[in-house]
Amino acid sequence: EPEAACMACEMQQRPEENGAADGLGGCVLKNDDKFMVLDCGGGTVDITMHQVERRQPLRVVEICKPSGGPWGSTKVDEEFERFVEKLIGEDNWRRFKPSSAWLDLMKDWEESKLAFNPADYQDVNAMRVRINLSALNADDVLGGQTLQECVNRYNQSEGGNLTLKRGTTLLMPAVQVT
Repeated sequence: EPEAACMACEMQQRPEENGAADGLGGCVLKNDDKFMVLDCGGGTVDITMHQVERRQPLRVVEICKPSGGPWGSTKVDEEFERFVEKLIGEDNWRRFKPSSAWLDLMKDWEESKLAFNPADYQDVNAMRVRINLSALNADDVLGGQTLQECVNRYNQSEGGNLTLKRGTTLLMPAVQVT
């Protein structure tokens, strides 16, 4: 992957080849240049750092131990799933998970993830993720409970700071321990 990243940079036109005087024509790596590769996959985010040892033929060397962790998009979804189970309770979860309403909730969750922009907030502590939980009102998923009751119970038992707006929109701190 680092070699592929290096080659992708080299495949771009060099500034002098396209007449760009501002140096924005492409990335041109030279001998001894260092670069980082962030491989953000489904399950993990892998971070590696390399140095160009030689350009012709291309040779790069690892300059520090690779790192990363289970922070990929599917891991975020798995954490959200665990959060929903805690929010609505295990019995309700067993009824809800196999339903088509679950797919609706996951669609809304995906939209919430894509719409979230930390730049919209001046104060990190004020960041809130908005999640449409209307799918939880389908087919008596909550066993007679209201979403507000689920939110109150979650906040009390988990020390959460969740807020429900308009009956179905959950406001969750951007940093939420599940």
